[in-house]
Amino acid sequence: MPLIARVTEQTGRFGLLLGAILLDLLVSPIIAASPLGFPGERILAGFVLIAAVVVGWGGRGAIILFALALGGTLAEILVPGVDLRAPVVVTRLVFLAYVFGGIVHRVLSERDVTLDTIAGAACAYVLLGLVFGQVFVLIEIFAPGSFEIPSSFVVGHEGDVRAALTYFSLTTLTTVGYGDIHPSVPGVGALAVTEAIVGQLYLAIMVARLVGLHLAAPRS
Repeated sequence: MPLIARVTEQTGRFGLLLGAILLDLLVSPIIAASPLGFPGERILAGFVLIAAVVVGWGGRGAIILFALALGGTLAEILVPGVDLRAPVVVTRLVFLAYVFGGIVHRVLSERDVTLDTIAGAACAYVLLGLVFGQVFVLIEIFAPGSFEIPSSFVVGHEGDVRAALTYFSLTTLTTVGYGDIHPSVPGVGALAVTEAIVGQLYLAIMVARLVGLHLAAPRS
């Protein structure tokens, strides 16, 4: 049995993706500041894309989006002198949004609540933060200065704020809001508020759905 099949059999498909996402979030800042630098960070990001497509449900669309997102990530490593941030972020945004929608649909279609179902709901929640993070990065690329970002948050690749705005997005989604990074224009502030509201609605709706499924399940 292939290695990936063995891993997904033991952890569940969503468990594999959740582990890959959390590993990326925890380790990528360390790698970016290490001798591995930007290439190491991008390779780790590529593993998240691979895990996402493993969780996927096949289909030509998923494969094409995955190929574009992974191709952009590899291009950044192989062609370091060219600024590919915008197209890479766009392809990653579309792919992650596609995966988010597919996971939510699958979780809401389940009839039984399992650990893998719960992991799927958690995956979708974190992916929501990553999707908004990509949107914030695009805004900063095309309208520099839209965010107040301390220089200490810009690590690794010169001028790259992707990690910083992913951090901002996740703290906004979870309503932690430390305030070290914040919008500097009203429109971006409104988008951040929208993310916080969507995140709370997601939690309320998803928890209600999973609890309802659990209570409706026949007792042995």
